Amino acid sequence: MKPSFAPRPEPEMTEPVFGMNDMTNEKLAERKRRAQEVSKHQLQAAAERKRLVVLNDLVQQRKESDMLQSTKELLLCDRAVQFEKTQRIQKGLQDDWAKNSELKRRKEEEEGRFIRSSSDLLLDQFEKYRRCFQCKRRTSNCGETNIWCETRYIPGSRLMV
Repeated sequence: MKPSFAPRPEPEMTEPVFGMNDMTNEKLAERKRRAQEVSKHQLQAAAERKRLVVLNDLVQQRKESDMLQSTKELLLCDRAVQFEKTQRIQKGLQDDWAKNSELKRRKEEEEGRFIRSSSDLLLDQFEKYRRCFQCKRRTSNCGETNIWCETRYIPGSRLMV
Protein backbone atom coordinates (compact mmCIF):
# COMPACT_ATOMS: atom_id res chain seq x y z
CA MET A 1 0.00 0.00 0.00
CA LYS A 2 2.98 2.21 -0.04
CA PRO A 3 3.41 4.59 -2.85
CA SER A 4 6.06 3.48 -5.14
CA PHE A 5 7.63 6.81 -5.62
CA ALA A 6 9.12 9.21 -3.04
CA PRO A 7 8.36 12.90 -3.15
CA ARG A 8 10.82 14.98 -5.01
CA PRO A 9 13.12 17.11 -2.83
CA GLU A 10 12.69 20.84 -3.19
CA PRO A 11 15.72 22.81 -4.12
CA GLU A 12 17.12 24.85 -1.22
CA MET A 13 16.68 28.54 -1.48
CA THR A 14 18.80 31.16 0.15
CA GLU A 15 15.79 33.15 1.24
CA PRO A 16 13.47 31.71 3.84
CA VAL A 17 10.16 30.43 2.68
CA PHE A 18 8.27 31.67 5.71
CA GLY A 19 8.31 35.44 6.24
CA MET A 20 9.02 36.30 2.65
CA ASN A 21 6.37 38.96 2.84
CA ASP A 22 7.18 39.90 6.44
CA MET A 23 9.28 42.84 7.40
CA THR A 24 12.96 42.61 7.59
CA ASN A 25 14.76 41.41 10.69
CA GLU A 26 15.84 44.93 11.56
CA LYS A 27 12.28 46.16 11.77
CA LEU A 28 11.35 43.12 13.85
CA ALA A 29 14.27 43.76 16.19
CA GLU A 30 13.24 47.43 16.48
CA ARG A 31 9.66 46.44 17.34
CA LYS A 32 10.88 43.91 19.83
CA ARG A 33 13.16 46.50 21.45
CA ARG A 34 10.34 49.05 21.64
CA ALA A 35 7.99 46.46 23.12
CA GLN A 36 10.61 45.60 25.72
CA GLU A 37 11.11 49.32 26.54
CA VAL A 38 7.35 49.85 26.89
CA SER A 39 7.07 46.77 29.08
CA LYS A 40 10.04 47.95 31.17
CA HIS A 41 8.53 51.44 31.46
CA GLN A 42 5.15 50.02 32.50
CA LEU A 43 6.78 47.80 35.12
CA GLN A 44 8.70 50.79 36.47
CA ALA A 45 5.54 52.92 36.58
CA ALA A 46 3.64 50.16 38.41
CA ALA A 47 6.52 49.73 40.87
CA GLU A 48 6.64 53.54 41.36
CA ARG A 49 2.89 53.63 42.04
CA LYS A 50 3.21 50.82 44.55
CA ARG A 51 6.14 52.57 46.21
CA LEU A 52 4.16 55.85 46.40
CA VAL A 53 1.17 54.05 47.93
CA VAL A 54 3.43 52.45 50.54
CA LEU A 55 5.13 55.80 51.26
CA ASN A 56 1.77 57.55 51.56
CA ASP A 57 0.60 54.86 53.97
CA LEU A 58 3.77 55.29 56.03
CA VAL A 59 3.35 59.08 56.07
CA GLN A 60 -0.31 58.68 57.11
CA GLN A 61 0.65 56.23 59.84
CA ARG A 62 3.33 58.64 61.07
CA LYS A 63 0.82 61.51 61.18
CA GLU A 64 -1.68 59.36 63.07
CA SER A 65 1.02 58.23 65.47
CA ASP A 66 2.07 61.84 66.13
CA MET A 67 -1.57 62.85 66.60
CA LEU A 68 -2.14 60.01 69.05
CA GLN A 69 1.01 60.94 70.94
CA SER A 70 0.00 64.60 71.21
CA THR A 71 -3.52 63.58 72.27
CA LYS A 72 -2.05 61.32 74.92
CA GLU A 73 0.15 64.13 76.22
CA LEU A 74 -2.84 66.50 76.32
CA LEU A 75 -4.88 63.91 78.19
CA LEU A 76 -2.11 63.42 80.75
CA CYS A 77 -1.76 67.20 81.13
CA ASP A 78 -5.53 67.58 81.59
CA ARG A 79 -5.55 64.81 84.17
CA ALA A 80 -2.70 66.49 86.06
CA VAL A 81 -4.51 69.85 86.01
CA GLN A 82 -7.75 68.21 87.16
CA PHE A 83 -5.91 66.40 89.96
CA GLU A 84 -4.25 69.64 91.10
CA LYS A 85 -7.61 71.44 91.01
CA THR A 86 -9.23 68.66 93.05
CA GLN A 87 -6.35 68.79 95.53
CA ARG A 88 -6.67 72.60 95.87
CA ILE A 89 -10.43 72.35 96.41
CA GLN A 90 -10.00 69.56 98.95
CA LYS A 91 -7.27 71.48 100.80
CA GLY A 92 -9.42 74.62 100.80
CA LEU A 93 -12.38 72.68 102.20
CA GLN A 94 -10.19 71.13 104.88
CA ASP A 95 -8.79 74.55 105.81
CA ASP A 96 -12.30 76.05 105.96
CA TRP A 97 -13.50 73.13 108.05
CA ALA A 98 -10.58 73.53 110.44
CA LYS A 99 -11.18 77.30 110.65
CA ASN A 100 -14.92 76.88 111.29
CA SER A 101 -14.22 74.16 113.82
CA GLU A 102 -11.83 76.48 115.64
CA LEU A 103 -14.38 79.34 115.56
CA LYS A 104 -17.08 77.06 116.91
CA ARG A 105 -14.78 75.86 119.67
CA ARG A 106 -13.91 79.46 120.62
CA LYS A 107 -17.58 80.49 120.66
CA GLU A 108 -18.46 77.53 122.84
CA GLU A 109 -15.59 78.38 125.18
CA GLU A 110 -16.68 82.01 125.34
CA GLU A 111 -20.28 81.01 125.99
CA GLY A 112 -19.15 78.61 128.70
CA ARG A 113 -17.01 81.32 130.31
CA PHE A 114 -19.93 83.76 130.11
CA ILE A 115 -22.27 81.30 131.78
CA ARG A 116 -19.70 80.47 134.45
CA SER A 117 -18.86 84.12 135.12
CA SER A 118 -22.47 84.91 136.06
CA SER A 119 -22.32 88.30 134.42
CA ASP A 120 -25.34 90.46 133.87
CA LEU A 121 -27.77 89.33 131.24
CA LEU A 122 -29.19 91.69 128.66
CA LEU A 123 -32.40 92.18 130.64
CA ASP A 124 -30.35 93.06 133.69
CA GLN A 125 -28.45 95.63 131.66
CA PHE A 126 -31.78 97.22 130.57
CA GLU A 127 -32.61 98.02 134.15
CA LYS A 128 -29.16 99.48 134.67
CA TYR A 129 -29.33 101.72 131.60
CA ARG A 130 -32.66 103.50 131.40
CA ARG A 131 -32.51 104.82 127.87
CA CYS A 132 -31.67 103.28 124.53
CA PHE A 133 -28.46 104.72 123.15
CA GLN A 134 -29.58 104.95 119.53
CA CYS A 135 -33.07 106.38 119.76
CA LYS A 136 -32.86 107.86 123.29
CA ARG A 137 -36.09 106.14 124.35
CA ARG A 138 -36.77 104.65 127.69
CA THR A 139 -36.28 100.93 127.82
CA SER A 140 -39.83 100.51 129.01
CA ASN A 141 -41.15 102.32 125.93
CA CYS A 142 -43.50 100.13 123.90
CA GLY A 143 -44.27 102.05 120.71
CA GLU A 144 -44.39 105.53 122.26
CA THR A 145 -42.93 108.47 120.34
CA ASN A 146 -40.65 111.31 121.38
CA ILE A 147 -42.81 113.82 119.49
CA TRP A 148 -45.19 115.81 121.74
CA CYS A 149 -48.88 115.07 121.65
CA GLU A 150 -49.75 118.66 120.93
CA THR A 151 -47.90 118.70 117.67
CA ARG A 152 -50.19 118.68 114.69
CA TYR A 153 -49.63 118.54 111.00
CA ILE A 154 -51.53 121.07 108.99
CA PRO A 155 -52.41 119.68 105.56
CA GLY A 156 -51.07 121.72 102.65
CA SER A 157 -48.30 123.33 104.68
CA ARG A 158 -44.84 122.31 105.50
CA LEU A 159 -45.11 123.27 109.08
CA MET A 160 -45.75 121.26 112.16
CA VAL A 161 -47.31 123.20 115.00
